[in-house]
Amino acid sequence: MFCAACGKNIPDDSLFCEFCGARRASPEAVPPGPAGYTANAAAPAPATVTAPGQHSREQLGELAQLSGKLIKSMTLGEKFTAVGALGGILGFFLPWGTIPNFGDLQGLLSGMVTPTGFARGTPSISTTSVSGFDMASTWGGVYFVLLGALAAGILFFVAGKAPLHRRLTISSFQVLIGSLVGPQILFGILFTPMAQKVAGAGLWITCLGYCAVAAGGIISVVELGKRLP
Repeated sequence: MFCAACGKNIPDDSLFCEFCGARRASPEAVPPGPAGYTANAAAPAPATVTAPGQHSREQLGELAQLSGKLIKSMTLGEKFTAVGALGGILGFFLPWGTIPNFGDLQGLLSGMVTPTGFARGTPSISTTSVSGFDMASTWGGVYFVLLGALAAGILFFVAGKAPLHRRLTISSFQVLIGSLVGPQILFGILFTPMAQKVAGAGLWITCLGYCAVAAGGIISVVELGKRLP
């Protein structure tokens, strides 16, 4: 058996420890074992092993929960405005359509005009798929479409911390921004045969995004107007 005081091995019939002189423990006591061992000491908790992708999945889950709470806290008008601003920005860089001899005036006129007058042959025409960015590179004024969508997105974030009367003003500006581009392009696509033939996904997304910004601004104006004293 082992001494309860010093932990050294002593004969089973000994009443006292021959090493330290301590009295032998009662039979009910649990032998302490080797030196430094405490019978009642709590066993160390097993280490928690994290799977390689578990931490990343937990972060994605928390991000999804925060995103869900953010979307639920938004009003209907704010949802329209946020989706519309994002659509206007993304649609600007997607293909707007196919345009004949885009950016090549000489190619457009080749076969039509000769040094002595108009030619009778068929003009040389080539078609090119272009996006809003391509058109802006040739005609700088098209950048106005991108700037309008960016402005709508900035106003959306600013309105979140603004007081009630200022949010009403911001929503009015969003109606103005959305009305400058969206309805005109949508009307042209729906009722102009040529626009229907050349319109691409980017042009549709851009015009619908602007229309959503205008609709979101109108909804917000109505909602905020009811809350005014």
